[in-house]
Amino acid sequence: MQIFSILSFGSNKHAYECDIKKHYKNGELPTVKRGFYGEILTLKNVSVEHLKPWSQGGRTEWKNVVLASKKLNTIRGKKDIKTVVNPVAALKYFEQFRGIRVGNFDGDKYIKLAIDNLKEMGVYLTSPGVRKKMKERPFKKTAQQLRRSIR
Repeated sequence: MQIFSILSFGSNKHAYECDIKKHYKNGELPTVKRGFYGEILTLKNVSVEHLKPWSQGGRTEWKNVVLASKKLNTIRGKKDIKTVVNPVAALKYFEQFRGIRVGNFDGDKYIKLAIDNLKEMGVYLTSPGVRKKMKERPFKKTAQQLRRSIR
């Protein structure tokens, strides 16, 4: 089975050519309303965020990209994902993709690949404390927390 060829964009493509953004803009991801940092996404503000920045060798492939607003993507810049990620918002972001299959995109595989990639970078989203906080913390605070944490 050629999972890599199905799930990879290739090393020479940049974020603006990313299929996940195209699927979002074409309305093919109807359950996706929030970005990786918890912010509301729109057709005008959606961008592709590299978990490991492209400028630092991060590739534009399923396991390394998430949707985020242009504003928060710019604010994060090249900062290490460990310093800006909100595990609760991130888990809620990934939950939006459960069961989605469109074109070469499989939401369940995307979730697994991206969470495994985050683990490789030292970001753990599935601890019991995070699962408890998911029930307590609303989305709207996460974007504010991100702005404060990376200033």
